[in-house]
Parts: sequence; structure tokens; C-alpha cells
Amino acid sequence: MKFESGHLAELSPATPLEHTLAQEIIHAAWHLRRCASLEIAPAENLTDEELDRLQTSIDRARAAAQRTFHRSLKELRRLQAEPASGRGHNQAGHGGRRRHDEKSGGTAVAGRSGAGKEFCTTTQSLPEKTAVIPRSAPCPCESGEKYKRC
Repeated sequence: MKFESGHLAELSPATPLEHTLAQEIIHAAWHLRRCASLEIAPAENLTDEELDRLQTSIDRARAAAQRTFHRSLKELRRLQAEPASGRGHNQAGHGGRRRHDEKSGGTAVAGRSGAGKEFCTTTQSLPEKTAVIPRSAPCPCESGEKYKRC
């Protein structure tokens, strides 16, 4: 508990998402500490081959924990650097609920802002639908070849 509370105090998560990232950082830090303790005092009565396999496993676990630690810390710091007014507002591409916008033919991202807007005004166009040409049909470029060979 002391390990976790110390990290939480330093990371200062303010939102549920920041708290989740802080928990990921704490979990990764615990794994890093566990890897170090296994290296310092490996289990006794192991053969050289078993020690080599153990070291390989520890190295893999350490690399994965470091990636998680640094990626989560970077994301947490990015979130904490955002202005406080924008923290609760979902942005396009950041987990907002999407709905089809009938007027513009695009997709709007649902989110709440401090002003109480129901939906963001950011829209994203839907891709144009292209005609599906069967593989055995003649090529539309009029080369005389079949579509799949042209």
C-alpha cells in the first residue's frame, strides 16, 4: 500500500482516465521492482541452463514493463498538460461516441463541454462508395482485358 500511495501522490490523477493510467504506471513499476529483486536474489538450486532461461524471462518482463511504464507516463503527462476546461470534453479520435449526422452526411462525435453542448460540431465525411466490379468483367478502361488482369 505504501508503494501505491506514494506513486498516486506523486502522479496526482484528477480524472478517472488519469487514475487508470496511474494504476498502469504503478503496476509496471511494481513489475520493474520485482524483476530487480529476482535478479539480485534468484532462486537457489538452479542449473546454469535454468538460470539463463530465468534471466531471459526477467529481461523480457522488464522490457515489457518499461514500455508500459513510459507509454502510460507519457500519456498521463499529456492529459495533465491539457487545459482543465478541456479534460472532460471528448475530442474526435479520443473515445467519443459517434453518431451519423444526417445533414452533413458525416459523423459527429458526442461529448459534453462546460457550456452544455450536446454534440461537437466536428464532422467527418463518410468515404465515397465505389461500384464493385466483378473480377471476370471487362476492365472499364476499355483495354479489352479482364478487370482482374488489367
